[in-house]
Amino acid sequence: TYDPSSGYLTQSVLQAAGGVVTTKTYTAGVLTRTVVANTDGSVDYYNYNITGQTYTSQHLTVNAAGVTVLTER
Repeated sequence: TYDPSSGYLTQSVLQAAGGVVTTKTYTAGVLTRTVVANTDGSVDYYNYNITGQTYTSQHLTVNAAGVTVLTER
């Protein structure tokens, strides 16, 4: 998906043959978030270019039950 006013890519979605779906979100053409929906029902969230915190990126893994099982900063 593109922003028609700026021409920047805002989102891309890729579904692999194995069923994993990867969604990437961009702000002003810069990758800010990746979400990987795994076939086992777990989801990995990667956030980039975080401001106002003591860290600039974060990775969370949420299992199929909706419980966060991993946080990396």
